[in-house]
Parts: sequence; C-alpha cells; structure tokens
Amino acid sequence: MRFWATVVLFVCVSASVAALPSHRHAKRSTVPPTTSPCSTRLAEVEALFADANGMLVGLERPLCDANGDFEGMQYQGSGAFCVAPDGTKIAGFTVNRWEAVDMDCQCARDQNAYQQTGLIGRRFSCDRFGNYAPTGCTGAVCFCQDRSGNPVGDTLVNIGELDALNC
Repeated sequence: MRFWATVVLFVCVSASVAALPSHRHAKRSTVPPTTSPCSTRLAEVEALFADANGMLVGLERPLCDANGDFEGMQYQGSGAFCVAPDGTKIAGFTVNRWEAVDMDCQCARDQNAYQQTGLIGRRFSCDRFGNYAPTGCTGAVCFCQDRSGNPVGDTLVNIGELDALNC
C-alpha cells in the first residue's frame, strides 16, 4: 500500500507541476526556420522536451533573436551570462539569474567582436552585466553614454575627472 501511495503522489505532483507556467522554459520569440546555431539548438531542445513530455529538469531553451542567432544573454541553472551571436560564452559576464532583469550584453558583445578582429586601441566601458556603463572614455576624454555606447550630451571631462560626470 505504501508503494502505491507514493506512485499516486508522484503522478499527481508531476501533473500539477507540468501544468504550471515556467519562466525558465518560456519562449521569448518566434524563430524563423533557419540553420543558424541558435535555431538549430532550439529545435534540438524542443525535440528533447517533446520526447520527455516537457519533464526535463535543468535543460534550458536557448533565447534566439529574429535572425536565428543567440540573444546576448542566456540562462543556465541559476546563472545568466553573455554570449556571442554564435552562442559562444563571453568570459567575465556571468551574474545570478535573478539579477539579470536589464541584462542585454551589448557592450560585452561589441567588445568581444572587436577583440576578434585583432585590433587594439579601443576601450569599452561595460558594467558587470555586459551592458554599457553610464560613462565611457575615448583616449583621455570621458562622457556620458547611452545603452548602445553612444555619447549623450555635450559634457566632456578629462579621464582624471571621471567621477565628476553626473550621468
């Protein structure tokens, strides 16, 4: 009798959990049918979910953009991290999942793409989320910048006076 009650409890709990909406596995966008890395990975994950009737724990659906590339921020377990368009993880930009509310990773992606060219000399001002920081500098001149890294306003200060900027 004890074994039967355990099976019934498992089936009831499993059915209840399966009916709950899941933030971790929510689809964020519709991806056009392509052979890009993200859309290919998404199809693989969807097939695994279908085979397991949606009962896979720990498997994350990749977040893809409209072109089928990986979005800048991805999840794995309790972490959120920045990736290049091909899904390659960008080192140094990992935070707790619950902290990633406004994480777009644009600065981390731009910096990573620039580093891949082999060029030197450009400085990126990224925050710990991989987003552009409120201030940026070119050479010894610093300024306020938007979320795309573009200068905002007319105020320019010497790098030694960076703390004086009110962005």
